[in-house]
Amino acid sequence: MPPSKTLPKTLPKTLPPLIESWPGLGFLAVMTMTGELRAAGWTGAALALAVFAALAWRRRAPDSIALGINLFTLLCAPLAETLYRFGLDAPGRLLLDHLQAALLAVVALTGVGLTLLTRAGFVGRPGPGGLRGSLALLALTLIAVLLLAWPPFPALPLNAGGLLIALFLARSWIAARMGEAVT
Repeated sequence: MPPSKTLPKTLPKTLPPLIESWPGLGFLAVMTMTGELRAAGWTGAALALAVFAALAWRRRAPDSIALGINLFTLLCAPLAETLYRFGLDAPGRLLLDHLQAALLAVVALTGVGLTLLTRAGFVGRPGPGGLRGSLALLALTLIAVLLLAWPPFPALPLNAGGLLIALFLARSWIAARMGEAVT
């Protein structure tokens, strides 16, 4: 069978820029346009599954913080749906009432797993100071969880998005410091 003239002969070697942010952006877009948390959650979960499949297909390691965000996005909607389907309204309501703190808690648990199980750790860079950098980033993540979960902090104008941006910036700073230590 002759090759198709409409399809490229080779697939692109790289993934689109910022692909790991698509589940969160999809969630926010649906939530903003419809106000439906359920639809937004399932949209984010489907996009997270697609991102994980694309990363596995291209054999690319995920970003450490985005991995935690996408794991949360992938698991949250099915978990909430399951809790409500089986009549467990109290745990379902608890999850929904504390989504932002739960998101950062999953990022922290992901960081613990990466720190214990990978050479690159939570910072995502192996080398001198990697463990210390990962532990520092974990401490900042746990502080962020407490800021969102502990009364009276929820009354402050903080949200998970701002704290996640702070974590991405802190990780970049820590990784840059690790690079300086190597030279």
